[in-house]
Amino acid sequence: MKLKEHQYKGILLNDPQLLRELDKSLDKQAFLYPLKEYKNGKIKANKEALLVTPQQLDWLQNMNKELVINAGNQILSGDLKLNPYRLLTGSNRRTGLDYSDFLDVFQFDNMLDQQNYRDLNPNLAKEAFDNVVQDDDEEDKK
Repeated sequence: MKLKEHQYKGILLNDPQLLRELDKSLDKQAFLYPLKEYKNGKIKANKEALLVTPQQLDWLQNMNKELVINAGNQILSGDLKLNPYRLLTGSNRRTGLDYSDFLDVFQFDNMLDQQNYRDLNPNLAKEAFDNVVQDDDEEDKK
């Protein structure tokens, strides 16, 4: 089994000093993290990882907390409808059910008009995420 198959996939704080400490082999080929350090000193992540600022990380944590609280409140109020997402990226349409172990239970009945996916546009989420840094930069200038 290749070590690359076990490489980290996810969010990393964009702190060059921290990233260099995580993996001492960044200048060559990083083994544990999908990162590469260039001769100019910049560290970039491949598509498996996302480098975020502290403000973006705070925003992600707060958004996640809000979503979990809302989901819990919906469950406690009895709102348990089947409402999976469908991610719209060009002509590619992925759903939250694509990799589910419970497809037999979580599927739409083709005889009924109930294919009510929540269509998610990844560009809207990316814009909100990118605006976190811009908003913080504007506040710092004031």
